[in-house]
Amino acid sequence: LDNHCRNFEVTANASAVSVRVAPSSGGQTAHDLRTGPQPEYVDADRTHLNRILIEPLTNEALRAEWEAVKQATGKTGKLRSNQNLSYAGIITFGIEAQQIFERLTTDQQDAALRDVSDKVAEKFGTKLTGLVVHLDETALHAHFQIRGIGDDGTALSQIVKRAALRDVQTIAAEVMGRHAVGI
Repeated sequence: LDNHCRNFEVTANASAVSVRVAPSSGGQTAHDLRTGPQPEYVDADRTHLNRILIEPLTNEALRAEWEAVKQATGKTGKLRSNQNLSYAGIITFGIEAQQIFERLTTDQQDAALRDVSDKVAEKFGTKLTGLVVHLDETALHAHFQIRGIGDDGTALSQIVKRAALRDVQTIAAEVMGRHAVGI
C-alpha cells in the first residue's frame, strides 16, 4: 500500500474518507515505522511528527498470534512459509475531508483513526495489531495492520473479497462522520 500513499487529494469524492485493505507486503512495517531507506516522497524533516498509536507486530509476533488462534479454535495444519500473516490498511482523505480532519485536535484525530481501524478489524472478525499516523508525506493519513486470521480461525484471504471491501468504505464513512462532521 505504500505506493498508494502519494496524492491523496485525488480521491473521487473530495469530502470523503477512503480505506484500502490488502495483504501486507514485505516492506510495509518498515515503511510505516520509517526504518531503513524511505521513498523520495517522504519528508525526513517532518518524520518526527508521525505518531505510533499501536506499534505493528513483527512477523514473529504475528506467527505467535496465528498459532494461538489456531489452538483456541482447534484448527490444525502448519503455517505456510509465505502465509499472509497480516493485512495492511490505509486511511486517506479527499482534499476537503483532509481540511476538516486537520481541524480536529491530535487526540480527536487519533480516536477517529483508531475507531475506523477497530471497526474494519471487527468487520473481518480479527484484531487490530498496528496503527501509525503519517504527517511526513503530502497529506495526513494512517496505516493500520490487522491480523491475517479471524478469531474463528478463518484466514482473511477467505473473507476479504470485493463485497466486504465495499462495506469497509461504508463503515469508514459512517465512523469518520461521527468524529468529523462533513466527512
